[in-house]
Parts: sequence; C-alpha cells; structure tokens
Amino acid sequence: MNFFCRLLLIWVSSASFQQSAANEWNQFRGPNGSGVLEGARPPIRFDGQDPTWHQAIPSGHASPVLWGQRLFLTGLEEGLLQTLCLDTRSGHLLWKQQAPKVTLASHHKASSPAASTPCVDEQRVYVYFDSFGLLCYDHEGNEIWKRPIPTPKSLYGMSSSPITSNGKVFLVLDNDLKLPESQLRQSKLMALDGATGEILWETPRPYQKSGWSTPALWAHGGKEELVVLGNGRAYGYDLQEGKELWYVNGFSRETIAVPIMDEERLFLSAARQGGAGDEVIDPEPFWSSLLTFDQDQDGRISKEEITDLFTLPIRPELPIEHPGFGIPLPKDPEQRRKRQADLFGWRDKNQDGFLSKEEFVSEMMIGSGRPHLCAITPGGRGDITQTHIAWSLHRGIPEIPSPVVYEDRLYLLRSGGMLSGVDTVTGRMLFQERLGASGQYSASPIRVDQHLLAISESGILSVIPLKGPFQVAHQTSLNGSVHATPAMDMVTLYIRTTEALLAFRGEASFPPK
Repeated sequence: MNFFCRLLLIWVSSASFQQSAANEWNQFRGPNGSGVLEGARPPIRFDGQDPTWHQAIPSGHASPVLWGQRLFLTGLEEGLLQTLCLDTRSGHLLWKQQAPKVTLASHHKASSPAASTPCVDEQRVYVYFDSFGLLCYDHEGNEIWKRPIPTPKSLYGMSSSPITSNGKVFLVLDNDLKLPESQLRQSKLMALDGATGEILWETPRPYQKSGWSTPALWAHGGKEELVVLGNGRAYGYDLQEGKELWYVNGFSRETIAVPIMDEERLFLSAARQGGAGDEVIDPEPFWSSLLTFDQDQDGRISKEEITDLFTLPIRPELPIEHPGFGIPLPKDPEQRRKRQADLFGWRDKNQDGFLSKEEFVSEMMIGSGRPHLCAITPGGRGDITQTHIAWSLHRGIPEIPSPVVYEDRLYLLRSGGMLSGVDTVTGRMLFQERLGASGQYSASPIRVDQHLLAISESGILSVIPLKGPFQVAHQTSLNGSVHATPAMDMVTLYIRTTEALLAFRGEASFPPK
C-alpha cells in the first residue's frame, strides 16, 4: 500500500470515528463538551415527578454518558468507587464494577470522590477516579486495563474528566504539588492508547496549579488542537505529540468551564476566584444575605447574633447552610468560634459590637482576579494574548456551568438563575434575565434543538426558547437535587439526582418554527 493510500485510510478512519462520536453523548456535556446533540429531540415539556423510568444509583456527581443503548456513570457506595452500566430502554442495571479499594482523596463538601465523568467510544469506556487513576472496561464490563495515578493535590478535589478521540484518551492532571526543590508544579497533560493504557506522551504544565476544566478539541484550518483551560492561562496543544502551540492569559485562579467553539471562534470563560461573575460587584446581595443572621431585625449584626453557621458570604445566592455560601470555617467548635469572632472583629471598625452595612461594604473583598470571557481566533502561536483575542467580557460569567452556543449567541448561566445572552461576533451583552429558579447551579445547561434546558441544584428544570423574546416556557420540579449535567440520546433525556437516575422519553413538543 503506497503512502497516499495509507494517508487516505487514516483520514477516512478518523472521519468515521468523529462522525460516530458526534452521534453519541459520549463524554462530559456530550459531543466535544458542547452541550448539544444535533438532531436529538427528547421531550422538553414533562412532569418532573413522572419519569419514564427511575433507577436508584450510588452517590456521585459524575454525569452519565451513552453509547448505543448503554449508559455509563460512576458512583460511591459504602466507601467503594464503582462504574455502572444501565440499559437505556429500561434503566435496568447491566453490570457494576468496583475500582480497587483505596483511601479516598479529600474533597470539598460540595464535591464527591466520584466527580469526574467517564468517556466512551464504540469499544471501551474510560473512567478516572482521582483516588485511584484510570480504568478501562469494554461495554460488557470486562476490565481491559487499569493505570494507577498518584492523586494530584487540589483545592477542592479533582473533577476534570477524560476525553477520547481516535483511539486515544486525554487527561489533564493539574496539581498544587511542587516539583522537587522548585517553585514549579507537577501538573501535566497526558495521552494514552485507549486499547492498552500505554502512555503515548506526557506534557508538563509547570506553571499550572489545580484546576477543574475538562479539555476540548478545536478543529480549524484542517488541523485539530487540544485546548486546556487552567488557572490564569489557557493552552493549545498538538494532538500527536503534546507539543504546546499557544497560550492566552487573563483567567482567574479557579477555572471550571469547558472550552467551547463555533465555526470561527473559541470561547473561554472563568469567574473570579470565589465565584463572582461581575468585575464591578454589587454589595447589596451580599449584605442582604448577611442580614439572615439579624435576629432582632435592626439592620445590623451584633456579636450575640453570631450563630454556628455565621460566616461572611462569598456566594449570596446560596442558602446559608450550603458549604459554598461563605468563607470556610474550621470544624472544631472552639476554632470555629475564634474564626467567626475574627471575621466579625476585623470588620467592626468602631468596635461597638455591631457590624453595620457601611462597615461591611468598606471591607468587602470577594475573591481575586477578574471574571473573564473571551473569544479566540485560530492560527496563533506562542503568546496570543495581544494578537488573537477578538473580544472580552467581564460580567455575567458563570462559576461552574459551561456556556452553550447557538447560531450567533453564547448563553451563560450563573448561580441565582441568571441567564445572559452574548453576541458571539462582538461580545456585546444582549440580555440578562432571571429564570425564576434561584440557588446554586452546578449542572451546565444543554441545548435541545431551539431550546435551552437548565437545572438548578435544588432540582428545578427550566426550559427557555432560543427564538423570539426571552421567556421561560416550562418549569418542573424533579425528585432530588442535581449536581450532574444531564445527558441525552435522540429521544430521551437522562438526569442524575443525588439518589437516582431519571429518564424522560417521548415525542418532543416544539412550537411551530
């Protein structure tokens, strides 16, 4: 076989794989992390209390992924990490495999040891647990290979998920641990052979601390790059050898969203460290949330009103008992009371035993860095911060949910139920509207045809038409809270709650176009 024929065979094989993967919700947020499965028509108007089927599952935050009539997800049960496979038609458990028993890595209260989403191709499913490493099974649940990986040190625990393309598996392992006798970090990006688990290449990321974003593939100009968003900086890498091609600066310490793209641009986003989405912070929601502790309703906080939950708010849209609401406090009761007294005393400037609105606002510091959304044009090499940013925006930026693009608009969903629409060409903010379902949003929105689906952590699903004036066309309440991003196939929507997997199947009801 001559060189041209071999090249053609590789190209056809690659194109076939990409087309097949594009028809399956095979990784976190579906095809290439986009939050979209083109041509899918699962129902968008349904009673959240009446699923087609309901299957109890172990706890975990990993999103479900699909291939054919099989659904894969991970969980934690009685201290054991598990991979499960369900029949999409009935929800029946087809198989369950336990990862090797290990000491579980530490995680933030709002996260889980089973937070990273698996990825799957037509032959294998790939699972990452930060407490163990990578595991590979065939679709029948037979273990093909496993690769223990030391647990990276992370502020909140790992949640970046592996992705697969053309028989390779890519995994970001950003790490707060320093290299020996160095200020640089042990962070790295790795590519493995999906069939054997053999490491094909590793690329150091020495300037990167822990991060939580899942990488994405960016195809342009007949080439494909691997894009990784990390703290302070995003990088583009060559797929074949892992060579660093470009980088762009401007992001905060905490990066979570998946890079997404349209036909012309790459979109990267990160809130300020601590979650604030606006460069100019409105102090009113923060003070209003602090007044929850104002028991005598005199418009200020006294020392006597410091309860066990008292802290200074970071995310005022959350209930005070949520672990992400405010500045973290020690578990030890004595240390906790001392920390609370310090937080109060530092802001009680006149030391009269009361915290007033003026004192609070004058000392209000919410996170570091600035929220940042930018559009990147292709073709850059090296530092492209000054040359390939088409536009930037610094308000309305989500902390956890990744954006969704549709036609010439980018949709951003912040906690509190705030939805923003941004012009993909100019970066102009087109609208900001509330969904009427407040609280935390950990699940990313997804698009079903011309509708956006958003689910709050409390389990309220909102449906927003993307044509015409803003409106919430439908809302329903699910049984349980939701941390994981939903998945879909051509006719069914799959939603993971804290206790169960729910399937909603039926003919989609769309208004006339």
